[in-house]
Amino acid sequence: MDSTGALSRIAERYEAGYLSDEDYADELQHLLERYKRLRGEVVDIVNERGANVRSAFRPTQHR
Repeated sequence: MDSTGALSRIAERYEAGYLSDEDYADELQHLLERYKRLRGEVVDIVNERGANVRSAFRPTQHR
């Protein structure tokens, strides 16, 4: 589910009168929190994989 689709569905429900102003604000806040959490997870995954790639191709030191 993409964020613009979710945002559109919330807006449609609000415009149709299914959500009060407070409910609309709560839904938007929930969507924003979810986006931030997922974004953080993606950043963590990318950073971890980047570190793995850098260490895999690091030249070994001969002693």
